[in-house]
Amino acid sequence: MNTKKILLIILITIVIAISVVFIFYLGRKVFNAPELAGQQLPDTDAAEEAEALLRPVSDESEEDFYKGLFIKDINPDNTKKVQFERGLKIIDLKTNKVLQAVKINLEDVNVAWVKPDEVFIIEKPSILIPSSIWSYNLKNKNLDYIFQNEPGLMANWSKDGNLVLKFNGELSLINNKTGQVIGLPFITLPNKCAFSNNNEEKIYCAVPKTMPSNTALPDDYLKNKFYSEDQIISLTVNPTKSQIILSQTGDQKLDAVNLMVINDDLYFTNRYDNKVYKIDL
Repeated sequence: MNTKKILLIILITIVIAISVVFIFYLGRKVFNAPELAGQQLPDTDAAEEAEALLRPVSDESEEDFYKGLFIKDINPDNTKKVQFERGLKIIDLKTNKVLQAVKINLEDVNVAWVKPDEVFIIEKPSILIPSSIWSYNLKNKNLDYIFQNEPGLMANWSKDGNLVLKFNGELSLINNKTGQVIGLPFITLPNKCAFSNNNEEKIYCAVPKTMPSNTALPDDYLKNKFYSEDQIISLTVNPTKSQIILSQTGDQKLDAVNLMVINDDLYFTNRYDNKVYKIDL
């Protein structure tokens, strides 16, 4: 066998060995990668255009105004507040007098005043223990279930209370007027979404690009066992259509919570640095 043939055989052997090593390495990367949890991957061109939209909020008054919108115990016209201490208390903000009180045998709950005459009572969510959400009507004094005994239960309402984003292992949009339920094509939590001001059938959500395997939602996220890396999407319903408005953020990692649309901007808090950011819509 001449020298050329020997060199050719050696070269072919080296190429085969490198290919085998590469395939083995690639296989390990794929099978050890975090699960995508059904998320939509970003469109590269759209992401590059959207990157410049992300801006930190440096004005303290602007930041305080945004944070004030998350005070959920004040009624829509800012005249009353609700407290929960062994039951509901409705208090006049001017006189600080208790206008109405009702005993309710619940503990460790949150309250939200969404509609003028309704206060929502929300048990803390866990995938391990079913929880419920109630509505208390201030006029007829009825206490009714909105959602009952569901694991991992979380919800976020539109400003008029007619639409609600509900999470119970899956994310859905419910129209309280029509009873229509729309399953959404991604997984995120309601506190990572906001309804548009002008069109409440348009929603903005921070959607994790990936999630660790065997993630228990919402517990692991709420207990800070992991931080997500989000892309911001807009979603319209009837028909359902989504669009990525922010994906690539350079060196800035983004885990957005407490989204709120104010005028023509989308505000949120980044869990990585606890600072407030906004996006031009």
